[in-house]
Amino acid sequence: MQKNNVKKTNKMFCKVFCFSDEKDLDKIASHLNHFPGDSRIITDNDNLNKHLKKCGKDSQTLTEVFPSFEIDPKSYTYAENAKKTLQEYEKHTCNLTYDGHKIFDGMENHLLTEVSFLEQAKIILEAK
Repeated sequence: MQKNNVKKTNKMFCKVFCFSDEKDLDKIASHLNHFPGDSRIITDNDNLNKHLKKCGKDSQTLTEVFPSFEIDPKSYTYAENAKKTLQEYEKHTCNLTYDGHKIFDGMENHLLTEVSFLEQAKIILEAK
C-alpha cells in the first residue's frame, strides 16, 4: 500500500465583483454573507464601504490599504510595478498606428489605471 505524502495547504481565492448601480448595495452585502468570515473585503467605492460597515462587514477601501505615497512609501511599490508593465505594453505596441496616430497613446491612461489596480490586487493576494 502506497502512502500519499501530499501536504495540506490553505487554499486562497479571489473574487472580484463589478457593479455600477448604487441600488445594488443591499444585494452585495447580502451576497457577501455566503463567504467565510475570514474573507477580506476591499472596495474602491466609499458608499459601498460605508454600507458594508453598517451591515457589520469588515470592509476597507483601496486608499485605506494603499495610502498616498507621502503617508506610506510602500505604496510606491505597486505604482512602480505598474509603470514597468505599462512600459512593456508600450514596447510591444509602439509601432501600431491608426490614421497616423499611435494606438498606445490613446490607451495609455486607461491601461495605467487597470494595471495599477491589478498590481494592488497582486500585493493584497501575496500578503495573504
